[in-house]
Order: sequence, then C-alpha cells, then structure tokens
Amino acid sequence: MPVLALAASLGASLCWAVGALIAHRPATQLGAFEFTRTQLISSSALLIVIVTALDAWPSVTWVHWRSFVAASLFGVVFTNLAMIACLRRGGPRRMQLLVSMSAPIAAMLGFLFLGEACIDKGALISPGRP
Repeated sequence: MPVLALAASLGASLCWAVGALIAHRPATQLGAFEFTRTQLISSSALLIVIVTALDAWPSVTWVHWRSFVAASLFGVVFTNLAMIACLRRGGPRRMQLLVSMSAPIAAMLGFLFLGEACIDKGALISPGRP
C-alpha cells in the first residue's frame, strides 16, 4: 500500500476519533437536533464559501439534483441525527465502534441491492504465485 494512502487513511481515522471526543460535550449539552442543525448550517456555509472562493460553481452539474437531495436528506441529516444521539447516550468509544460497522454494512447492501459480486478466489492469489 502506498505510504500516502496509508497516511491519509490513518489521518482520516484520527480526525474521526478526535471529532467524536470534541463533539461529546456540546452534543450532550445541546441535544441531537440542535447539534445537528448547528453542524449542518456551519458546514454548508463553509462549503459555499470554499466553492465560491475557488470559483467552482460552473463545475457543478444540476442534472441529478433529486438524487443529491435524497442522498443529503438520508445520508447526512438522518444518519447525523442517529450518530449524535448515539454519541450522547453511549459516548465516543461506543459511537466509533458502531461507525466502524459502516464498511461491512455497505458491502452487504451493495451485494443485496446493487448486485455486486463477491471476491473471486483468483483475486486472492498474488501475481507470480500459482
């Protein structure tokens, strides 16, 4: 695995863990709905500022806006509410444990609903080995 990819994945994991630790107290004090509302408004404003500063609006295609809205609603709002509620009740360690289940669940859903195939046995043999 290239060093940059490994460093990026470790950095992302570190950011998720630190973010959970930082967010625990405000999420507990504000509640899941208020914390999620504040988080989504501030991140949307930051995204708008970055896209405007980089003059990247022409690169946005609005052909799939309905899918974008549905994905935002389910993937950001509902899951964020559930994650913050879990953070409030279980704490940062338990929340991170549940978040780590997203990869196997995504693999299962891809297999069931998208018709993705399992890994074939030939892919497990490294090149140069019989």
